[in-house]
Amino acid sequence: MTAVCISSRKRDVLPRPPRFNTPASLRQCAAGLERSEIVNTYKAVFFSQFMLTDGAVTLTQEEMRSNRLLNLLSFLIVNRGRNLSLSEISSAVCGEEAEQNGPGVVKNLVWRMRKLLKTKWPEESFILTFRGGYKLNPELSVATDYEDMEALIRQADQTDAPEAQAALLNRAFEQYTGPFMAGDENGRWAANLAVYLQNDYMATAKRLAALYESFGQYADVERVVRRAVVEEPLDETLWSILIRSYGEDGKMQMAEETFQQVSESLYKTLGIGPSEELTDAYKSTLEQVGSEAAGVEAVMHVLQEADQPEGAYYCEIGVFKKIYELTARRLSRLGFPVHIALINLELRDGKAKGDANAALERGMAQMKACIVSTLRTGDVAARYSRTQFVVLLPACQYETGEVVMHRIFNKFDRQKGSDRYRRCFTLREVLGNSNEIVLPAFNRNSASALRVCIDDQLANGEFGGHITGVAVRTPVHFEGALTFVRAVNQILDEVGRPKTNAISRKFGGGPCEGAAMDWQYAPTHYHTPEAVAQDTGALKTFDIQFSGRNQNTWQGTLFDDTGREAAFVSELDLVRQVKKMYG
Repeated sequence: MTAVCISSRKRDVLPRPPRFNTPASLRQCAAGLERSEIVNTYKAVFFSQFMLTDGAVTLTQEEMRSNRLLNLLSFLIVNRGRNLSLSEISSAVCGEEAEQNGPGVVKNLVWRMRKLLKTKWPEESFILTFRGGYKLNPELSVATDYEDMEALIRQADQTDAPEAQAALLNRAFEQYTGPFMAGDENGRWAANLAVYLQNDYMATAKRLAALYESFGQYADVERVVRRAVVEEPLDETLWSILIRSYGEDGKMQMAEETFQQVSESLYKTLGIGPSEELTDAYKSTLEQVGSEAAGVEAVMHVLQEADQPEGAYYCEIGVFKKIYELTARRLSRLGFPVHIALINLELRDGKAKGDANAALERGMAQMKACIVSTLRTGDVAARYSRTQFVVLLPACQYETGEVVMHRIFNKFDRQKGSDRYRRCFTLREVLGNSNEIVLPAFNRNSASALRVCIDDQLANGEFGGHITGVAVRTPVHFEGALTFVRAVNQILDEVGRPKTNAISRKFGGGPCEGAAMDWQYAPTHYHTPEAVAQDTGALKTFDIQFSGRNQNTWQGTLFDDTGREAAFVSELDLVRQVKKMYG
């Protein structure tokens, strides 16, 4: 990224009052009384590549040819006004090697830095020595781009008028041209400051984009969001603002394409689907109402597909859910059967060459192409999770649905590299009431059912407690969301992984031996459902019914002790639902 530098300014400064602590200061004051001192104002650019300039002469990061020299000068500038000890400078500049003759290294670096600075500004003394350390010459006036950004943000915080706020925030936003001291691999102190400043930059981008959205300045929204997501490509808040703006600006196609791209990136990078915030933003674009009245022919023209439809209608899961709900409503009136299919795809053990995530995404792309090209134009498909597709088959008998699924798999098996994947499907009939299908009933007798007991409210806002179940030998305790996910994974690894369309198994022993369950292998039965039901949390109690688990992607239903239910499609989604119900 290109660094931005501001031209220097020359200003007349009156002589400073005498300081009687050193003879040097007396001589300096006397010299100042004889003439009007001209002080250079320097600008230090830290964002992207480091640069020091007075407007006429410039010292660049490339000219230093040393990360340690870069760290030394930048550390002195950032901490100007302070007397820095040799040990402090050594720790910042030398890092882990500071204990190995750190002071000697610092002295050598200071000598080299002074020599380099003299080639640019022969009359200036940038680095002063004091007993036990060094500091930047306080007589120099040095401005920095990162402090300018912070000052503009503070000004915006103190401004009430939205237009004035936006103007100040935009100036702050433009100051940031890239990460703080990008390319400096040795400066840990700089890395900490870089994270802090990037967080400020992203927060500024969100505030600014939201203001532009409220003003109806949609081109500015796009400018801010597109530039900010270069730093954090998966920031769903920024993408949500952009998608809403596209909808408000009438750019429905752009909104849909952006939502699809972000959803795919989330699946590929994190293995999760879009958040509720992102989905709601997309839904809001679908609900936009035209501002002017139109005739029915004009409306039909707007609603008509741009291209000739071929194969299944592929959409995101939010649109699929609406189509599913509409289909369930129409069943009692139309009378034909409708089936829903869930297709699972995962890598076979030992078949991942290189990046397993990339290999899985290639397989999902191949499966998507087979689904869309095989199904009829009236069928609907969507990606449900990192490893799953969901398909809606209207006017289709169960036997016909099985034939369709096998046809898709046969086409997939002819693809190059398909032997690396294991695939299966589940087929169910859609009932007239969609609620009967979306959230399956809770079965405490199932080893795929866990009870989560919330016992403690932690100081950081997280929660702690324990997890139990009929197939859990001893309760597993957790503190916080991270250990909660680890605890559930530990339990699932011990009792088996529920997988869609798996072979029916039984418990290995106990009074419930006759209960048939879908498992990889037969888990041992340690407790009765009644005993599990009596174990409750001191603050809150949840029950989890898992319907599937592929790698680390969970699917199932969460139930709380007040009767509320919520489906989840990933670990993060489950944690989000638990926190939401916990309140």
